[in-house]
Amino acid sequence: MSQSQEELLGTIGRNPTTPNTLALQNHDRVPALDGLRGLAVLCVMLFHFGTASGLQADTYAAKKIIGFFCNLWSGVDIFFALSGFLITGILLREKKEPGYFTRFYMRRTLRIFPLYFAAMIVIFVLLPALHLPALDNPGIHRVQDAQAWMWAYSQDFAITYYNDDFFDPDPLWVGHFWSLGVEEHFYLVWPLIVYLCARRGLLLTSALLIVAAPIVRYTMMHYDMDPAAVYTFTLSRMDQFAIGGLLAFVRSRARTSTGDTLGALGRRGHGVVSSGLCDRAKTALLLV
Repeated sequence: MSQSQEELLGTIGRNPTTPNTLALQNHDRVPALDGLRGLAVLCVMLFHFGTASGLQADTYAAKKIIGFFCNLWSGVDIFFALSGFLITGILLREKKEPGYFTRFYMRRTLRIFPLYFAAMIVIFVLLPALHLPALDNPGIHRVQDAQAWMWAYSQDFAITYYNDDFFDPDPLWVGHFWSLGVEEHFYLVWPLIVYLCARRGLLLTSALLIVAAPIVRYTMMHYDMDPAAVYTFTLSRMDQFAIGGLLAFVRSRARTSTGDTLGALGRRGHGVVSSGLCDRAKTALLLV
């Protein structure tokens, strides 16, 4: 055989594509979650329609409809659980790769910061410069005085600190930004927890958060905290993220087990197939 023929035979044996690589390559995306996210969006929109539309519940049917809308606040819970699931899955997958923190925080920054701070500029810089009569009332002035909390993604802390939800004065409704603050607090802390904890430690941390958050809510209600403070405070919301994280952990374990099984089968199959291919290639080249 010539040197080029030997190199060809070596290439055939050295560069396999194992079945586990092919099987796990496209499993990161879960299309069903897009539908769940859409359902959560619909719930939140209907909730705000029921609470902020000014509809008069002067009939039995109207009371039932508005009451139904007002109970759709759980859409936010779905969002938080989805965030916990998706973010934990990403972190587990990239935990051992270089640039773990830099890559994660850069993605989060580019995804959220531009639109959020553009909204802050419109609300707290451009609108006051217009001197609109509709915006000249004590409620809006109070929000403007407390705007530092919102620039720092800490609206939920302000509601808890003042024990009052004053971020929705008519017609400047900015109360919904609290959920972005809670998301940012999760993004700030959770990557470090995933990085420092082994799998068992992460499982235990998630379980503790699922238990601790209801205790926080009960304690706040026991001390007569404003319902909005109980509803929006970051520590009272961590169980939803932890539930999503726990599901991501279980999915990661299942995929690891599947990957190991497929890898073992793939290595055996590759040994048989590549051996046969090499034998055939050798025979063909010897006949040339």
